[in-house]
Amino acid sequence: MSNYSDFVSGGGGAGGINEIEIKPDEFIMDENDTDVDAGTIFDIFDTANFSPDGTGAIWFNFNMPDGFDNTKDVLFEINYALNGVDDSKSVIVNTEAWVVDETDAPTEGSPDVDQSDTITSSTTNTAKMTTLSLTNGKVANALIGSTTKRFSIKMTRDGLIDTYSGTFQLMSVRIYQV
Repeated sequence: MSNYSDFVSGGGGAGGINEIEIKPDEFIMDENDTDVDAGTIFDIFDTANFSPDGTGAIWFNFNMPDGFDNTKDVLFEINYALNGVDDSKSVIVNTEAWVVDETDAPTEGSPDVDQSDTITSSTTNTAKMTTLSLTNGKVANALIGSTTKRFSIKMTRDGLIDTYSGTFQLMSVRIYQV
C-alpha cells in the first residue's frame, strides 16, 4: 500500500452500536493479484473471490463516527459463501488492522493487529450464505486511543495452511461494537 489515499472511506451507524458494511464494489483489491476478483454467488450477490495462495488482498478503511466508544473493542463480522464440495477443510482468513490517529498513516508490514480465524467447510456452510463474527480478527480497545480517527483493514487467505480447494467468496464485512 503506497499511501493513505489508497483506501476507500466508509461511514458509521448511529446509536449504541456503530457499524459499517463494506460491499464488494467498495473493496480495494490488490491490483497485482489476478486471483482475487469480483464474482457473484447464486447469480445474485456481488462478491470478492479469494484464492488460497496468500497473495490476494482486500483493503478497506472506515472513519470513526461521532460518539464512537474508544473503550470498547471493534469487532468484525463477515458474510461469505464457500462454493465447491470439500468438507472438513480449512479456510484461514487473516485480518490485519491499523489504528490510525490524526497524524498517522498505516505502514504496510506493521499492523497493530495481525490475527487469523479458521472457517471449517461442512454441509452447513457450503453453497450457502453464512455470517461469521471473527473471534481473533478484531481491534482490542487497548489499541484505541482518544485521538484514533480511523481503522484500516487488510484481509487475505493464508496460502500456507489454508486447505479448502473450492472458492471462498466474501460478500460483506460489518464493523461494530457491543
